Amino acid sequence: KGIPQIIESIKYLKIQNLKLFLIGGPLNNIDNYKKIIYENNINPENIIFLDHQEKNKIGLWQRSADILLMPFPKTNHYIKYASPLKLFEYMCSKNPIIATDLISTKEILTHKKNSILVRANSSRAIANGINMISKNKNLATQITRQAYKDVDNYTWDLRAEKILNLIYRLKD
Repeated sequence: KGIPQIIESIKYLKIQNLKLFLIGGPLNNIDNYKKIIYENNINPENIIFLDHQEKNKIGLWQRSADILLMPFPKTNHYIKYASPLKLFEYMCSKNPIIATDLISTKEILTHKKNSILVRANSSRAIANGINMISKNKNLATQITRQAYKDVDNYTWDLRAEKILNLIYRLKD
């Protein structure tokens, strides 16, 4: 989801010594991604593709990143219904998040408060978000701290409590 746009965004970045790790697979689309890399004159050594990782290693990969990307496409599913667990994992990672500006993500994320939200399906928007975070360490620190603080509002216990409260109200 969003991998072609992430790859294309590299040509707009103003970052030296870039390494982009695309983790989670599936790896059956690598030929298509390599074509995008070639067509956009991107150094293939800057991109590392890794297949699905063991669950206990995901946090290590996330914490080792400088920026985490979640550029979901602008589809009905992602606009209205998606609430990906990945988002909450990202918020716990203590790294800046760049995500697509969709209704479903804006229920949790706020631009320049706890994330950078970018236009969907746009490699240039992703690059602008990455460049913004790379140039402004204070903003990166601010949104990272706020996301980590905000994630406490989305624990499993709080979700269960809200569901139970709704059930009790409906019963009355």
